[in-house]
Amino acid sequence: MRKAKHDRRDPLVCLCNAVPRSRIDAAIAGGACTLAQIFDATWAGCGPCGGTCQPEIAHILAEHLRIAALRNGTR
Repeated sequence: MRKAKHDRRDPLVCLCNAVPRSRIDAAIAGGACTLAQIFDATWAGCGPCGGTCQPEIAHILAEHLRIAALRNGTR
């Protein structure tokens, strides 16, 4: 099986499972609002490294939640 080419403008967040930022963003936009839901939707954070990317995924989720709260007028 041939590996898909990675777009360098879309950084990989999870190296073990080759999950780019865009797939994590899409999972959150699709309703994933916890780390467990993001892991289930993307496989990011579930690699043989033991989840060293989990803090970055948590930061991305917090960023999305903060932006959503600002849009809704809450803090």
